[in-house]
Amino acid sequence: MLEFLNQGLEAFVGGLEEMFQINIGPELRAMLMTSHVQALIAALSLWEKETFEDILPTIPLPCLLCVGEDEEAYPGSKKASEIIPSATFISVPGGHLAGIQVDLLLPHVRKFLAEVSRA
Repeated sequence: MLEFLNQGLEAFVGGLEEMFQINIGPELRAMLMTSHVQALIAALSLWEKETFEDILPTIPLPCLLCVGEDEEAYPGSKKASEIIPSATFISVPGGHLAGIQVDLLLPHVRKFLAEVSRA
C-alpha cells in the first residue's frame, strides 16, 4: 500500500481495488481521494512495528476499536481491546472496507460517544 501511496491517491485507490478484489464505488472513491497522503503513509508505516502490546495498557483515553469479522487483524484487534483499559470493541460483517460503511458503524459510534460524554 505504501508503494501505491507514493504514486498518489489514484494509484492508492486502484491498489485497494486490486488488493481486496473489489470495485470501490463513486462515493467511497470521492472520500478516499480527499485523503491526506502523508498522513496515510505515516499511519501505514506504523504497521511495520512488530507489536504495540507494550503501549496498549498505557492508553489513557477511551478507544473504539472496529474491525471486519473477516479481516486478518480481527484476533489482534480483539486482543488489543482486552488490553487497552477503556476500550470498546465492535465487529462488523465482512472485510476491511466494511469498517468504513457508515450505516454499519454510526449506531456504534453514537453509543460510544454518548457513553464517553457521560463519563
